[in-house]
Amino acid sequence: MNGMRFRLCFMICGCAILAASCTPYPIFYNIHKEKAPTEARIPGPVYSIVMGPFSSGKAMYTGSSLLYSYYNSLWVPAAKPAGKILSLAATDDHLYMLASSGSGSTDTFMLWRSSDPLSGQWEAVSMGDAAAFTIQTIYGNERRLFVSGLLKGVTDDWANYALFYTDSTRSGLTLLANKTQYLTGVAADGYTPGSSSFFLATAGTGVYKVAYEASGTPLAPAAWVPGSEVLNVSGIVNLGDMVISDGAVEQPGSEITAIARDGALYAISASAAAYRGSIFRLSKWSQSLSLWQDPANPSRRSLLINLDGEYSTYGYGEIPLQFSGGAFALGTGHFTCAKPGSGGSNPYTDAGDYDNSIGKYSINQMMQAPITVDTRMTLFAATVQNGLWSYKLREDGWQWNMEE
Repeated sequence: MNGMRFRLCFMICGCAILAASCTPYPIFYNIHKEKAPTEARIPGPVYSIVMGPFSSGKAMYTGSSLLYSYYNSLWVPAAKPAGKILSLAATDDHLYMLASSGSGSTDTFMLWRSSDPLSGQWEAVSMGDAAAFTIQTIYGNERRLFVSGLLKGVTDDWANYALFYTDSTRSGLTLLANKTQYLTGVAADGYTPGSSSFFLATAGTGVYKVAYEASGTPLAPAAWVPGSEVLNVSGIVNLGDMVISDGAVEQPGSEITAIARDGALYAISASAAAYRGSIFRLSKWSQSLSLWQDPANPSRRSLLINLDGEYSTYGYGEIPLQFSGGAFALGTGHFTCAKPGSGGSNPYTDAGDYDNSIGKYSINQMMQAPITVDTRMTLFAATVQNGLWSYKLREDGWQWNMEE
């Protein structure tokens, strides 16, 4: 009887190994592809990656326990004000930092800005119209910073949020909209007064539009984009807006795409939120969308959807973009959010490498370095708990690993 049990166990184990070896990425292949993690230059939670001002042009910035700048393909610590970094945002002329000090009920929140962060000179931004609010999220676009705040002393209820903005000509925050949810991203369809708009995405009260005005001119109050009023939007991006051009809209006429928390995709304009389709692969996403461009072929781009770990979803997915008439668009239909290395538009990614590296972690945000900052145009990922990662050509080939 014991011999029969042993033979049965052996047969079951053998069948399991054989079945695994017949999959596209067998067990021994995945073990072979697993890379030893490097020592992280920027460890722990990484909150944001942005393009901001630099003494000789533009640089990338990210924050964990310290503030770091990236130029000439190297991350170095930069001076910052006191307090714990909660978020970073950037405009054409300032880097902004939301920070906290104290603990628990004694937390003090401060909003800082600097036109030259490497100099160590920072100024506090006055709360202005937001004096009765606690700042929750910050996003920059062109020369404006957009902010959401929760009314102090109340529960986390949608009716108690508000949207604000500021710029270099203002000392404080100015109200744009009341009774909103918190801000999850900002995009623009251009920067021409009278015809362009900013689009402010929120987590439950849709997308707001704000008519673009030149810097120094007050902005009109925000209004809803028709058809978006109840959407829980987790990310928004202009598909023609690449950091390769230091934040400008590189391909005018490209779609502004928003993703709802349920995986539905929308094309956003001043007149409508047009449903484009839903994503098959997963239904729960993080609050950020980003773009990847093939360094060898500028017309080849992917929309990257970053997964935040909710419902056991990790890593990121890719949707190849359509390029026609000099503009980028999603198209329509049901989109397959491809796992990197298995049908996406990035020809360098290996599925085995992805599964055994960045594919195991939750991601806050991704950003590709512009060629003016890094000639390799490295793709970076800020993870929720596991440091800053990068995808680049290393000693044993293209791979994801902790940025060293």
